[in-house]
Amino acid sequence: MTTQLAPTDPRPRVTPYTIDRRISGTPAEVAATVATLRTSARLIAMSLPRQVADDPARVWVRVRILAPRPRTAVHATPRPVRRVVRRRWPVAVGVTAAGAAATGAVWAVVTFLAALAAHWPAVVGVLVLLSLLWLSLGRAGVCCPGLHCPGCKH
Repeated sequence: MTTQLAPTDPRPRVTPYTIDRRISGTPAEVAATVATLRTSARLIAMSLPRQVADDPARVWVRVRILAPRPRTAVHATPRPVRRVVRRRWPVAVGVTAAGAAATGAVWAVVTFLAALAAHWPAVVGVLVLLSLLWLSLGRAGVCCPGLHCPGCKH
């Protein structure tokens, strides 16, 4: 839409609540703009449409409309602004603690894996012995090898 609202009169206005403008565009655009001003109850007066000299498909209309009035303040004194205080130190402490815990966990895993890699034959031997002991106790049906517990009767 190429409708233009241009000031038409450089003289001071009679009332500070009216504005004189020239609307130019195609006949459909000008009609739509005038209809919008009319339905919003801001249109005071308008001239007859005239053709633009350079472009016969364009017309212009001079309108006088009501200017929006400035709103009056509801409160005589401004309301006090409530300042929101955001404390950032709890967040900083939490992030630091989480970072330290993550670093400690990574260090523990790396240290455990390094020790396991260094001593893997001993670890495998202990695991084989424990599995053989478990298998031998499972086949014998004895719940305790010489130690007395409340479940066994010897």
